[in-house]
Amino acid sequence: MKITLKPYLTADCAFQCADVVMTLEDPQLAAGDMLASMWVMVAGVPGAELEGLAARDAAGDFALSESVEKDSTGFDKRFWRVGRASIGDVTLSYRFHPRDLTGIDRCYPLFDAIQEENGAMICGVTTLASLPDRTYRISFTWDRSAMPPEADAAAIRGRGDFTFTGTPYDYCFSLYLVGRIQSATDESGKYSVYWLDRRLPDREKVTEQLPGLLDAMCRFFQAPDISYSVFFRKEPFSISNSGTAFAGGFAMGYSDAMPLVMDNALNTIAHEIVHNWPGLDGPTGEIEWFAEGTAEYYSMAIPLRSGIVGPERVARWLTDKTMNYYNNPYRAMPNSEAARLFWTDRDAQRLPYGRGLVYLLELDRKLRSRSGGAQTLDDLVLHTVAKRRAGEKFTNADWEALLEKELGREAVEDFRQVMNGKAIEPSEDWCSGAFTFTRGRWGTVKNGFFDDALIWSVRDGGADVRF
Repeated sequence: MKITLKPYLTADCAFQCADVVMTLEDPQLAAGDMLASMWVMVAGVPGAELEGLAARDAAGDFALSESVEKDSTGFDKRFWRVGRASIGDVTLSYRFHPRDLTGIDRCYPLFDAIQEENGAMICGVTTLASLPDRTYRISFTWDRSAMPPEADAAAIRGRGDFTFTGTPYDYCFSLYLVGRIQSATDESGKYSVYWLDRRLPDREKVTEQLPGLLDAMCRFFQAPDISYSVFFRKEPFSISNSGTAFAGGFAMGYSDAMPLVMDNALNTIAHEIVHNWPGLDGPTGEIEWFAEGTAEYYSMAIPLRSGIVGPERVARWLTDKTMNYYNNPYRAMPNSEAARLFWTDRDAQRLPYGRGLVYLLELDRKLRSRSGGAQTLDDLVLHTVAKRRAGEKFTNADWEALLEKELGREAVEDFRQVMNGKAIEPSEDWCSGAFTFTRGRWGTVKNGFFDDALIWSVRDGGADVRF
């Protein structure tokens, strides 16, 4: 597969639109086969406005039929099918425009393409058509002919053109940046940070902290050879500071109303980085607790272990995170029921974060207690990561088998009950006993204010703790 992306930028690097050309090498499509698909709406984010979508092969233009159907997750997708068999290579072309932000005051996840001063960050989820699902050798090329000389182009895979082996999912769930790009890279050249805003807030901390955090994450998850890219975009929204993870990178938004403050953003960034590794295989509703719970846990543990933050900061993070469980109105709801509300109710969407974290904190406590500190949550999580890295699927059933092996059948029954709404009591033995808690008034912009929140603090006035 060959993909060419041609962005149109004005002389001052304002993004106007982009042309996409995709060529498949002799796909041997039959009449009625699907050539391309794109979401109408995905996770609350609309697909890009398209213009002039057409396809042709050696015999000329195709007559394409278009339909809207539900995908496996229930989102509406547009499908284009060919009216005859293909002959030789097939080329699809179209133009997409930046998202119309009229009446929009937030965007999460960062799946769209919006205009930004000095260029644009483009997410492939809503802008790049998904071609027939198989593994390809994919060549991605930038056409810079409609960009001013000072403009550059980058992607999660680095600056300039690139080639890789992958599927349509890989280029769709990825990020692309055009314009007057600024960046910071660590000494190895593997970890890069990109942005367009000449007045990037907290720039010194961004360039100092992120490469070290990325290196610590990759070392812990035993992936020292991967590359990773972080993208910041300035948004025109009053509600901002959201992050979205992708394979090999993530994006975070900020705005004048909610500026980038690394002391506040570091944990969100760490959370999204963790998403590169731990995960379970299975249907929506059954597996989110693990991906979000491990991301919540290690977004605290790894910055603490690597010395990027101190225990006082982690105590504040722990307070915010446990609110997603103890102050969640859906705390007693089974995972499968909460999943049906994920994209309509923020509290339901937060439940896997809080439930997953609290369950894993308690599991870590039990493992340490049973083994005298010789075994921790790390052992189980790294086991799942290794299995999936080896190409094996790892499901809830595999997790239960691992629990039974390490802690007995009772641990399996407890896991099932927790995922169906059983309450977990907080413990001051969590995190190796590093923290203690009281109850009181606490709140943040995202969660609201609560008078009965668990407020965590460092035990014994701030010792040098690790967990």
